[in-house]
Amino acid sequence: MDEKYSVKLAELTQESEKDIKIDFLKLTEELAHNQNLIGKWMTYQQVWETKYQFLDLEYRQLLASKTKYYTGKMSEDEIISKGWGIEGTKILKADLNILVDDDNDMIKAKKKMLILKQIITIIDKTIDILVDQKKWTIKNFIDYKKWLEGN
Repeated sequence: MDEKYSVKLAELTQESEKDIKIDFLKLTEELAHNQNLIGKWMTYQQVWETKYQFLDLEYRQLLASKTKYYTGKMSEDEIISKGWGIEGTKILKADLNILVDDDNDMIKAKKKMLILKQIITIIDKTIDILVDQKKWTIKNFIDYKKWLEGN
């Protein structure tokens, strides 16, 4: 699943690069089109933030289950239903972080969260550029052209 998110990160990065470019030959169209782009990226922001929040909930639930598992507070039936090994439970609390950090399920979940966070960062930066920098760049270019023409 994190491969799917990695591909989406690459796609969104390319889309962002395309959307933040300014066609100085079509400035009047750029101003109107920019508002549509802001709406599109804000929709992306909502969708991916929601995905991140759901994944964060799943991560916390997995962490709680792994904590119960490693501290020996999970029944054998629960352990078997999850497909985890019976051995290796009942460790000291001081060793819990070491085992959780080395657990493959936890690592996979954390990787997904990191990639989703990168996707959200790309989306947020793109919105910032569209809302502030692109608008001001277009305005400054128009003002510069007016100045050159003596208006």
